[in-house]
Amino acid sequence: MSTLSELARLNVIIELFSACAVEMVSPLLEQRRHMLTIDVPSSGLSVDADENRLAQVLSNLLSNAAHYTEVGGHVSLTASRDGEAVVVDVSDNGIGITAEALVSIFDVFVQGTSRASGQRGLGMGLAVVKQLTELHGGRVSAASEGEGRGTTFSVRLPLLPDGAIASKAAAAPLLATKTEAPRRVLLVDDNKDAVDLLSVLVERAGHDVMTAYDGPDALAVLDRFCPTVVVIDIGMPVMDGYEVARRIRADYRGEPPYLVALTGYGEATDRERSRVGGFDAHLVKPISSALLLSAIADADVRADRPGVLPSARGRISPASHVPDEHE
Repeated sequence: MSTLSELARLNVIIELFSACAVEMVSPLLEQRRHMLTIDVPSSGLSVDADENRLAQVLSNLLSNAAHYTEVGGHVSLTASRDGEAVVVDVSDNGIGITAEALVSIFDVFVQGTSRASGQRGLGMGLAVVKQLTELHGGRVSAASEGEGRGTTFSVRLPLLPDGAIASKAAAAPLLATKTEAPRRVLLVDDNKDAVDLLSVLVERAGHDVMTAYDGPDALAVLDRFCPTVVVIDIGMPVMDGYEVARRIRADYRGEPPYLVALTGYGEATDRERSRVGGFDAHLVKPISSALLLSAIADADVRADRPGVLPSARGRISPASHVPDEHE
């Protein structure tokens, strides 16, 4: 898990990372023909924060709203001051959440009967939202009047003390610095919305990206795309990630790509199974886009080589690394 010391904290105006988040999710909003209204002051609301991480928080919430609102719906993004806090609300007129589901809405891998509490697959869900918000000293909550009544997610963050000046240096667009070592990356996951959103982020980092929504689809594009990195969700139906990795290792012509396993399990036995199954790295959900980009950048480091980042939930580790007892 990330720590406060790992956040690139600056004094940031709320409008800056709100704009980044909207840009990230715009393709999905347009695809589903939603109306988006924004009411975010251009000044007066500042927080001490990592702009990229908070942009990720809002983009996750906006993506969730877009996905669980019927085509042609309404999504809104607002920000206001409440005492010594800044409150950012993402609301929709979508399918709503039952009272029972609200209790566990931010738990990892929990799905309500009418609306997912977070997206599976590549970790772009509400568990990440909760984690990152709390790392900033804030909290996130969800409210809904029930099925068919829409939902509001509220992110509450400490307001920057009076007299502090928000840093315009933090205004650089998310992922504006492109990689100097672009790679061909294949993202494989059966959760279409999650993988499509993540592909946008990886593309903006300068990589050439393709997506596949199941194992057979992934194998079909290998020859024509020739990826250097393949990120594979383990828990897919039809053909699981282990079988996809086995077939790639057995059938790929030339040097096989760097294989990254993505799973909700990080015990020593899980990592050993990934290693034996042919994976070079093992990522434990929930992860951030920044950590995935780091894994892609380290694709030339194989599991039998030293110098890979230490293991932890949400961190990158070689598949053969034995984690701490409690992750």
